[in-house]
Amino acid sequence: MKVVFPNSYGHKLPQKSRVDALQKEFRFSDEYASFLMTQNGFSFDKLESDENKGACLEKSENTSENHADLRVIYGLDSGDEHYELQDNLKFFIFKEVFFSIGIDYGGNELIEILAGKFKGYIASLDHEMYASSSSIEEFIEEFELDGFDDMTIDEKADALADEDMGLAWLFSPSIDDFMKSCVHCNNDFSGFLVESIASDNNA
Repeated sequence: MKVVFPNSYGHKLPQKSRVDALQKEFRFSDEYASFLMTQNGFSFDKLESDENKGACLEKSENTSENHADLRVIYGLDSGDEHYELQDNLKFFIFKEVFFSIGIDYGGNELIEILAGKFKGYIASLDHEMYASSSSIEEFIEEFELDGFDDMTIDEKADALADEDMGLAWLFSPSIDDFMKSCVHCNNDFSGFLVESIASDNNA
């Protein structure tokens, strides 16, 4: 089943001044800013516990087999103990080039890419690749990305999002398309993601 947005499984909408300040600091897209102002996150846990959940679901032929999963899209000023947008940003090591917007059941981050040829794309990151790194510098050293410090922001984003790197799994060219096409759930209302783009990284 495909999830239709906007719906009631986000959080109370934030003040525009809060969204504007966060966007100025982190450079995320206008489309993501609009998402915060109209939906402000999404939780499959909330969906599962609601008796009227069918109101935001559409039939789909897709199944969760061979797809990435999704648990939560973070909300701003949500009051959520575990899934507050800004709280999770504090520990996210790729803030220079990626903006963390959610998480799956296994700890893999959902992100918007902030620069490079995939700017605006929505992807997930393989958390196991950087779980032992407390900083991007440690990650770069571990994976021996020569010359990374001398790269431009665009070049850094492209290097980290490159398919051969194996860190990022691209789903959609924009947050608007992502919300329209990618977010699904199975019969027990666990979330999964269906790509709306080709699986290779050809932009």
